[in-house]
This record gives sequence, C-alpha cells and structure tokens, in this order.
Amino acid sequence: MKNIFSFIFILLTAELSFGQIKIIRATSQKTYAGMGGIFMNYNIEFKNKKSADIKIDSVKSIADTSSVKFYFKEKEKKIHEIHFGQLLSKPEKCRTCPDVNPKISDLTKGVVVYYRRGNKKSFFRVTKFEQLSDINAP
Repeated sequence: MKNIFSFIFILLTAELSFGQIKIIRATSQKTYAGMGGIFMNYNIEFKNKKSADIKIDSVKSIADTSSVKFYFKEKEKKIHEIHFGQLLSKPEKCRTCPDVNPKISDLTKGVVVYYRRGNKKSFFRVTKFEQLSDINAP
C-alpha cells in the first residue's frame, strides 16, 4: 500500500515539475536569399503555465550540444517565442562581402532550451519541427 502511494506521489510531482511549459508550435522554413546563401529559420512558440516570468539562458543542439544564437520575445501574456536560424549554404563570393564562415550546428535531432524561472533552472526539448513551405528572398 505504501508503494502505491509513493508511486502516485512521484507521478503527481513529475506532472507538476515537467508540465510547466507547453509547446504550441515549432516550425522551420528554408529561405533562399540569393547571394546571401540558403538559411533554415526556426521558430518555437510556447506557453508558460506558471505566473512567474521566465528567462531563456541558452538554446543548444541535441546532436552536438553546440550553442545556438537565438532571439527571445514575449508575444502575449505567458506566450513566448524563440527564433533562431542556421546557414545551410554559404553565400556566393563577392568583392564587397566579408569572408565569414559561421559555425553550423547539427539541428537534425532538435534543440534543448534552458530557462530560468526565478532562481529555479530547468529545460525543455523540441525534437520535431513542422516544415513550412520554402520562400525566396530578394
């Protein structure tokens, strides 16, 4: 009997600790930017179920644990967005363009988002992205 109560307590605790973030939508979209190269842009929209504000510490690739440069904003109350992108193909060479080779992260297995709510640190994973139609940028 004691084991049953312990098991129920563990399940309830897990629901309370892991159910604080709900991913609303995770998308990726390929952008053909002409001389700028080819990019894959990612967007993660999620809801914070708690009333406390959250701050995103980092976004890392699951496959190679490399950090990803990201942009974070609050869309509505308790609804947040994270945007980040990745260069898929280097831009064409031109005389006026700087020679820049950014590090490319392996995002095929998804990302881990590390965040803080007050003094408490936590994380959530996004392993699947909805593929949107490709766009051509001028």
